Amino acid sequence: MKFTMFLFLLSFIITSCDAPVRTRVPSNTYLSDVGASGVDDNGVVANPDTNGGNGTITTGGTGISTGSENFPGCEYLSPQYNGGSIGYFGLCQGIDSRQFKAVLAESVPTCFVPVHILNSGNSFKLGMPQCLPNPTPDTQYPWTFVKEGVAPNFNMPRPEAINGVMVIRSTSVNAYMACMDAKENYFVVAQGCCAQTVYNSSTNKYNCVQPNPACEAAANAEANFRCGQFVQNHSDHYRQVDFR
Repeated sequence: MKFTMFLFLLSFIITSCDAPVRTRVPSNTYLSDVGASGVDDNGVVANPDTNGGNGTITTGGTGISTGSENFPGCEYLSPQYNGGSIGYFGLCQGIDSRQFKAVLAESVPTCFVPVHILNSGNSFKLGMPQCLPNPTPDTQYPWTFVKEGVAPNFNMPRPEAINGVMVIRSTSVNAYMACMDAKENYFVVAQGCCAQTVYNSSTNKYNCVQPNPACEAAANAEANFRCGQFVQNHSDHYRQVDFR
């Protein structure tokens, strides 16, 4: 089941000149409904993805070619965008919309979450984080995102295009993901709020596929509270990059 919750909690504008091809300056930050399981306290995804990795990005990427033919216009990728406590960073999308390259100016542990941004600027998560626990400054790191599965059996990936990335400091990623998954978690754990749960191997957690509509208001309230706390405590630790 897909839950969407769009929270106009915080927005900011960052301007820059000469943005690389397919890389856009982070413009607006919105929070929405995504998921948190499988991420440890260091911001490294614990459950394996379908490429056999563990959510940690390496200089070799996740089984993809790092050649310029897969990333046209990214040859001069540089850390030109202000990421708050993350420091300056650069981000570029490949021909395959699941493939990205990032470069950081500082050795700050950082995670990247694939999102779909709607025309309104609101976004929702499409997959689990990919993280750099100990990045080397000015080094390009490529990776391929793996999309989450969709109900009812979660065997097929989500159909929405990855047209944005949430860049977030790894010490804040658990709070971000918990915020985004709050509504789903409420339906799963609250007594009488879910008639059936199904295990989702792409996120290593159970999803509610038969929610009780009577619990909708309480689930929304829980999500608003969690996300409000996240924004209040972590607003300088994340930026959303728009590739539309």
